[in-house]
Amino acid sequence: MSLGEYNGAGSGTTKLLLHLNGNSNDSSGNGNNGTDTAITYSQANGKFGQGAGFNGSSSQISLPVPLNFNQDFTFGFWFKGVAEVDGWH
Repeated sequence: MSLGEYNGAGSGTTKLLLHLNGNSNDSSGNGNNGTDTAITYSQANGKFGQGAGFNGSSSQISLPVPLNFNQDFTFGFWFKGVAEVDGWH
């Protein structure tokens, strides 16, 4: 594990970068913008700027291209739960 400051910019190999700061537009430069269904954006949902709120049933972000799982990749995200729960989380 390494710690450092994240500046919000992807590397040259970044295929998809969603900041979810008011929309699901791709910030990687590849134009893989998402299509939102039942997503709400607000400051209260965000760690940096706005964040996406999912309702737990019908919310989703659809992407225009399939992800390639035949190569190594990294997937990372921040999330905030609505309540503290016991057990796995």
